[in-house]
Amino acid sequence: MSGQSSRRRFRWIYLLPFVVWAGLVTERSHLREIYRDAGSSSVERVVSARHDFVEYQDWNPLRAWTSERYVRAIENRLREATTNLSRELVSDIQRSIRTGSGDWRPLALNTRQLVTAGGRSDDALNSAYQALQDHVLEQRLFEPVRNGRIKDPREGLRLCQEAMQLFVVTQQRPALTRLMDQFRLQWDYADCHAITLHRQRYPSDLDGLEARMRQYLRDHPRGLFRTAARHYLSWSARIRSYRPYTVQLEEIFVDSDHVSTGDGAPEIYVTIQTGRRTIRSEPLPTGYHQKVTQRFDHGVRWRRGEPIRIEVWDSDTLQDDELFELQLHGDLALDQMSRKIVHRNGHWLRFRTTLEVPELPAVPDLQPVTLDASVR
Repeated sequence: MSGQSSRRRFRWIYLLPFVVWAGLVTERSHLREIYRDAGSSSVERVVSARHDFVEYQDWNPLRAWTSERYVRAIENRLREATTNLSRELVSDIQRSIRTGSGDWRPLALNTRQLVTAGGRSDDALNSAYQALQDHVLEQRLFEPVRNGRIKDPREGLRLCQEAMQLFVVTQQRPALTRLMDQFRLQWDYADCHAITLHRQRYPSDLDGLEARMRQYLRDHPRGLFRTAARHYLSWSARIRSYRPYTVQLEEIFVDSDHVSTGDGAPEIYVTIQTGRRTIRSEPLPTGYHQKVTQRFDHGVRWRRGEPIRIEVWDSDTLQDDELFELQLHGDLALDQMSRKIVHRNGHWLRFRTTLEVPELPAVPDLQPVTLDASVR
């Protein structure tokens, strides 16, 4: 057995030169690719070639067997390409600042890549990059903030994030960070105001309100309405199933000009129908306008979106006459009973129910975005 192991090791020793040769072929092929990219007119490809070349020099077990002429050729070509690209970028930046036209984003992105790629530092390119940064921040962000031209906080937040991504901001970073915090707060308050306004205008539109609140939680996971929005969504999900509620009649008015009740005032009772179930109140005291505390003994079983039918009857010894009826529709028909329900002929009723609709917190007034003293 020991003899066989020795023979196997001996065979591997014979294969070692072929392994080294294959590695050298692969390395030289890789160097040729780096050399080709180093001569490109694209900043991205030149930066990628520089990165690959640095990695090749840092760790390569076959570096000692690689010809130095490949390394020197790549170094010279990278130096020449960087110089040419720097000269072109400086010219383009100066033209963009002078004319105020053109898209500055590609210029900023290419310059940042070249400045942060390492290698020989180009003072002219660094100066031009700093000038472009100061120009863009002043013209696109700081001046509009001073003049109040940024109406949408999302636009201001986008401009700040874009500046942080495209520029190596140092002195302006604290000011930009505080600006972003102000724009986020404004955006948060604006969405809170929109949710509150939607609820005031369309109190029965739960689907629309839920959609706004879900979008709010996605946009503002730490926003002012985060707790209230989660609670509201949980509550709206619960009322999708049938639940018992207590109903109490508090006030009723019957317009005598629009009813025919025979002799004397009507003896009224009220029925409420939800689904296939109808409940009836006790007879009310005689009169056209009454403030009462009439509780329906059995309550109602109701779920979100189910309509409610309310009928008011005049009790008679011979037969009961319907004075009027009301139909309540919408996602929160039961909540409508807690407000004054008016009939087209002037009759109205007011109930109290145990359905508790969650309240939303008060929203502070929007404050204008201001700049730090360092950039004023």
